[in-house]
Amino acid sequence: MTTEVKANKTKIYYDQGKFKGNTFEQNINTVNKLYLGLGLKVSTVPYIYKNESDHNIYLSANCFKVTTKEGEQKVFNYPTSFLYNVFYYNYLLFYLDTQNNLQVFKLDRDNSCINKKSFQQTMNINKTDNKITQVEIDKNEVSKIFAKLEKINENNDLNEVYQLLCDILEKDLKEPMKSDHPKDINGTLTFEINDPKFDHQVYTCTLRQIKYQIDGAGILREKLILQKGKVSFKDGIDCIKVCSKLKEAFSINNTFKSPILFKNFEEEEIPQSNVVICEFKSGFDIESVKKQLIARIEAIRNFCFKKGETPLYFIGIVNFDSENVDKLCEKKNFSFDMEENVLIIATIDSKYFGLDLSCEVDQGYLLFKKIDNLENMFKDLSIKMDNYFSNLFEEMSNLHPNYKFNKNIIKEKKKISQEKRKEEKKE
Repeated sequence: MTTEVKANKTKIYYDQGKFKGNTFEQNINTVNKLYLGLGLKVSTVPYIYKNESDHNIYLSANCFKVTTKEGEQKVFNYPTSFLYNVFYYNYLLFYLDTQNNLQVFKLDRDNSCINKKSFQQTMNINKTDNKITQVEIDKNEVSKIFAKLEKINENNDLNEVYQLLCDILEKDLKEPMKSDHPKDINGTLTFEINDPKFDHQVYTCTLRQIKYQIDGAGILREKLILQKGKVSFKDGIDCIKVCSKLKEAFSINNTFKSPILFKNFEEEEIPQSNVVICEFKSGFDIESVKKQLIARIEAIRNFCFKKGETPLYFIGIVNFDSENVDKLCEKKNFSFDMEENVLIIATIDSKYFGLDLSCEVDQGYLLFKKIDNLENMFKDLSIKMDNYFSNLFEEMSNLHPNYKFNKNIIKEKKKISQEKRKEEKKE
């Protein structure tokens, strides 16, 4: 009698301290920093930053969304380093105060006045509605505020817009601004702007904090050599099968020295100075990598990065156990339709850049190996140069037999170099 064993979907293992996954990610980051020069840029608009307490890299912003009754939306994403949440849209200036109430200022150009109303979160609205008050301000000053706001357009630097709005809020509207650290926003704050006496439009306003931990991010100091043309999951899986079977006998001609599982852009290389975001998995978890990349891509679409700081390439790295090669077929029709440039690399048995990352890797060791390889390259170059000049002297002697070339100079130099290398090997 045969017993059919069904696949057990229940989690039956526990990674103590997440050692396996964390070690793989740390190893990948160590190699990327050393070989690709991958590092964060110090920016005045730090949507991507390194947390000082846990040393992790985060993609973060305070996201303010205004939605009209007709469904039109305007999204503002401020770095969490901005102390104040102040936004301007359609003659309305929004400001989240210290009590988590949304102060809204209506700028009336026709009457040269500014009205103000405080809105509570939708879930906290009480029976007594807040009254509309008129800001005590001279009509000439109102005109000056409009002149300031007219300078705002889609091409403005984010810092300039933010500074201008803070200036209006404090100096013109007399709002107290004494915070010394950014405000924490928990969950989603929702406000309904629905008062025809205040404004004829109906708005739903939400404010929430976007925060994703990123496995790796930064600016490339070395270009990445890939392969020309797109790579479908089917082609990538076929490549993994061949690599798994032939192992070291199969040559991979890309920077990563690992198979490309998926690539949705034609270019053969990623030039240096481009910003990339990376996500790693110590197992062959394509679904999780896809989910993480999509979430980060969707967030970034609404971020106002400075020139040269916008991530243009999204790289996923997954590790494949060669013993499971027969299970790859189920992934052949996996879909990953994205407009952005996505690249997924598959390390086989933790081999990355030709290094075995199944053990903890020390950055100092890799740096030593790289310097050691560099010294060997110089030694090889020195030998080639000696041979080159020796051959050059021979040719010159043949061309000019009457001229006495001192060939012994090269021979002596070569002899000294050989003796020196022998002494180095003894040491």
